[in-house]
Formats: sequence, C-alpha cells, structure tokens
Amino acid sequence: MDGWAVWLTCCGLWVVGGIADMKLIHAVWMFLAVLLMGAILCYAAIPVQIQPTWTYPSGVPEVAGFRLYRGAIPICKVDDPAARTMTCSDTLGYGLFPYTMTAYTADGVESAASAPFGLKVLPPAPGLTKVDKR
Repeated sequence: MDGWAVWLTCCGLWVVGGIADMKLIHAVWMFLAVLLMGAILCYAAIPVQIQPTWTYPSGVPEVAGFRLYRGAIPICKVDDPAARTMTCSDTLGYGLFPYTMTAYTADGVESAASAPFGLKVLPPAPGLTKVDKR
C-alpha cells in the first residue's frame, strides 16, 4: 500500500497521502506544538483577591444571597441577604476580565446579571536599568 490515511480526532479531518505528505503534516504538527508550548509558558497565572461592593434594597424577602461571575464562570457567592460586600479569589492572566453579579433566592432562581464591570491585570513594568556613563 503506497498511501496512508490518518484520522485526526482533534480536528475531525481525514488526511490521505503519501510519505512526502506525511513529512509535511509532521512538520506542521511540530510547529503547532512549539507555538502551543510558547503560549503556555507565556501565560501568567496570577492569583487575585476581588472585593466587590454593591447596593441592593434591604428587606426583599426572596433574596438569599449574591453570586459573582467572571464571564459565565461562577467565582464565589455569599449566602447572606444583608451582605453588601464579599471577598473572592480568582486566578487570571494578563488582560481585561468582565465580572457581573446576581442575586439569588433560596430556590436557586437568579436575578438578571448586573452591568458588567472590568478588572484589568497588567504585566509587571520593566525594571530600571542603571547605565554607567564613563
């Protein structure tokens, strides 16, 4: 058999060809692997503490607590309807991250999300370098 066939499950793609094609595909996969490793090594996982504060009408009997989301990911919650602040831990990379809050009932029904607010994580500033002028 002078041809070969490979099923690439991650791409859902059939590749059919000969030895020259196989070398090309191997080179492309190696290139993509190097890019991925570079992206992983450059990603900074930065632990942060977020302490949102909010206002909400007191005495609403249905409210059981509040939740904080980063995008669609729940970050933390407070099970106290009288709370107006909470401290949450998150791990972020560099960039701008949108957060929203909801109120929820004892049955788990959530309110509409708040207007998004952002948290921006910047890379560290470059250090100063002393230049010797002789």
